[in-house]
Parts: sequence; C-alpha cells; structure tokens
Amino acid sequence: MNQNFKTKSTTILSKILIYSLIGYTFFMVGRSVWFNFQLKKQTDTIEQEIVEVQAQNKNLENLILYYQSDSFREVEARKKLGLKKPGEVAVAVPVKSASNFQSEVQAQQQQVAEKSAEVEISNWRLWWQYFTK
Repeated sequence: MNQNFKTKSTTILSKILIYSLIGYTFFMVGRSVWFNFQLKKQTDTIEQEIVEVQAQNKNLENLILYYQSDSFREVEARKKLGLKKPGEVAVAVPVKSASNFQSEVQAQQQQVAEKSAEVEISNWRLWWQYFTK
C-alpha cells in the first residue's frame, strides 16, 4: 500500500510539474507575442511620424527654393515697396465709399423679393410649360 501511495503521489507530482511547465511556457510565449505586438505598433507609429516629418521637410525645402527665386523677390517688391517694372504704368482704382451701403442693400433685397414673387409657379406647372412650348 505504501508503494502504491508513492507511485500515485509521484505520478500526481509529475503531472503537476508538467502542467506547470506547460502553463509557464504558454505564459512566456503569450507575453513575448504581446511584447512584439506592442513593439510593432510603436514601430508603425514612428514610421508614420517619419513620413510626416519628411513631407514637412520637403515642403520647407520647396518654400526655401521659392523664397530664393526671382519671382518671389519681384512679387514682394511690388507688394511691399510699390515698385514696378520699366515700362509698366501704375493705375489707381477708386474705391466706392460705404456711405450708400444701406440703400444698396435695400435695393438688392427688393430685387430678390421681386424675383421670388415671380417664381411662385408650382413645379408641375413649370414642367407642363416646358413640354408644351
């Protein structure tokens, strides 16, 4: 009986040890898979940031090239300094004053009201007129 108990306890202990090792192995594999997943996610994020920074860098390089060009210098000289090319004539265009702004707004509102009054024909009647003309 004592021999039988020893073999059963040895068998049970060996099964517990084997199951523990299997469980530990699954735990370690799962942990390494999770760690690899997190690293992949971080790598993708960093690669996306690299692409964005490269695009910004390219845009800034293009701006630098534009700012160094003669066309930019010409545009800025015209805008900020009021310069012109030889042979060009500067023309001053008078700006309308806003003194009669209210009367213009009222006139436009009245025109819109007149047009909307004319358009109150029903849709089916408009189609009828379209096909019968």
